[in-house]
Order: sequence, then C-alpha cells, then structure tokens
Amino acid sequence: MTTHWTAVSVDDFVHRLSFDFITQLAKRLEASPINRAEFAAKLGISKGRVSQIFNNTSNLTLRKAVEYAQALGMKASVIAYDDHDPNNKNGPVNSEIFQICWNKAGRPTDFESAENITDISKTVTTAESILALPDRKGFVLTKKFARTAGNMRRTVSNHGTDLPDLMASTSDIKLLAIGG
Repeated sequence: MTTHWTAVSVDDFVHRLSFDFITQLAKRLEASPINRAEFAAKLGISKGRVSQIFNNTSNLTLRKAVEYAQALGMKASVIAYDDHDPNNKNGPVNSEIFQICWNKAGRPTDFESAENITDISKTVTTAESILALPDRKGFVLTKKFARTAGNMRRTVSNHGTDLPDLMASTSDIKLLAIGG
C-alpha cells in the first residue's frame, strides 16, 4: 500500500502542517500593505528572523503560530479531523481546502450559525479560485480580483456580470461589499 511522504514520521507530518501554515502567512503578507520589515517590527524581531521563519518551519510552536497570525490580523486554529484515510495515503488536507469550505459555508463563527447552514450552492468560484459569497448587496469576494486567461481583471456579481475592481481596506485587507 502506498502512503504519503508525511506518513514516514510524526516529524514529517508536523513539517507539512508547519509549512502549510507558514505558506498561509506568506500569502497574507504578500497581499497586505505591510512589508517584512513592518511585520518584523510588529513581532519585535529582526527582518532576518522573519526570513528564517518563512524559510525554516521546523521551530513553529502553537504560541508562535498565534503570534505570527495576529501580527497579520489573522487568527489560528488547530483542528483534528477524520478523512477516512487512517494509513495517510493522501497526506493531510491542505488548509486552503478548509478555508474554501469555511468561506462557502458563510464563514460561521459560532455553533448556532454553523448548525443553520442550509445551502452553500449559491457561492461562486472563478477559474482563478476567487470565491464570491452571497451578501445582501451582491457578492463579497475573498480576493481583490481575478486574472482571466487574457490577463484582464474580472469580478463577478450575482447576475454574472462584470463589476469594477474591488477596493480593499489598507488597514486589514478586508474587502468591501459591492452593490448589486
């Protein structure tokens, strides 16, 4: 039976989880208005130490994961799940899959709202993996814009029409709802 490379040892599995987490932070930092020097200042560390964090995930602890996420305006969560793969044939589920599912479910933050999820079929995903979630005023996109095959900016509305580029808050990268 074939197993995923992370089945070799607990250290390999932890490395994969740590790398996945650091990748999320790197993507957020790249999309944010702050640079690595400002990120370092928020953490009270040197810019060189930030490079070490992004290039060597082996020393990531839960405490550090929370500190790094909070410095970028994010939260961190640790979950255990059963994917019916006890022999680790497929490796851990990527955090982006969990993010996509959470977004499609309307981003519930408590048990009541999670239990009341009835229909996530009214979400839209573009070819560039932009997720558009239903909102009272149209859709809220989780990224600023998508690039189409012709390298054109494109956003979608609940009617499937092109809309102007989204505007992002410079303070926390939260996207503004667009009228529809």
